[in-house]
Amino acid sequence: MGYLDPGFFGLLSQIGTALLLVVISAFTFFSKPIKKFFNKLSKKEEKEQPSEKEE
Repeated sequence: MGYLDPGFFGLLSQIGTALLLVVISAFTFFSKPIKKFFNKLSKKEEKEQPSEKEE
């Protein structure tokens, strides 16, 4: 492998840190709406299942 500039690893670490922070921020920002959405779906499925069994 050829020569890699030492500043290259600093750049990679900065990009990696920024991407990690974006992923963590997006997860924390969207976690409640996503949980609410799936809870609504599971409640709808629970309500539909007893009616299907009665028929």
